[in-house]
Amino acid sequence: MSKLIRIIVIILCAFALASLFIFRLRIADAPMPASPPQSALNSDVKTVEGQIGAVDTDTKTVTLVEGDKQVTFDFDERTAIVESGRAVPPAAIPQGAAASVRYTQRGGKNWARKIELLTDTPSEPY
Repeated sequence: MSKLIRIIVIILCAFALASLFIFRLRIADAPMPASPPQSALNSDVKTVEGQIGAVDTDTKTVTLVEGDKQVTFDFDERTAIVESGRAVPPAAIPQGAAASVRYTQRGGKNWARKIELLTDTPSEPY
């Protein structure tokens, strides 16, 4: 009787190990799940520089002019608007100011994540 029990235990252990091995192989071959939207946003961040064309605080949009191109960006409460390291309210963004905009594209819109107003630093003579 003990020989039969030993054979059954060996078969059960072999089955458990084989099942674990197959499970691990299937996990390795499974496609990775889609990452959360926030992670995807961080990987698709782009930066553009130009001059502020217009700011509409009602629709929460800012237009950046770069040469002969105009690009409109949407912003929200998560958008950082800074000048010289200090926060600036959207209504205080001056038209014509040089700016750098970090943005992502989502839902057919350009979402500004950071609008940095660039200050002209005087160049030192050589």
